Amino acid sequence: MYPKVDKLVRRLVVERDYTIDEKAKTAMLTEEGTHRIEEMTGCGNLNDPENLELNQYVSAASKPTPASNATETTWSKTARLS
Repeated sequence: MYPKVDKLVRRLVVERDYTIDEKAKTAMLTEEGTHRIEEMTGCGNLNDPENLELNQYVSAASKPTPASNATETTWSKTARLS
């Protein structure tokens, strides 16, 4: 299931579907992003207890990934959601 969710999360757009807190190295779905995931998966309400597993996969797929260069590691806004 994770690979499918990962592909969906990669279709989300920064600032519209999620926001990135570079200092905390986290990303949060916006209301629009939550609705897009719900539409793409057909799950209804992403936050319903019956969708707990899906919600956890979305969270895992949206973890920020470090973008490395020769001198430092930065958290890229073009990196994966999360």
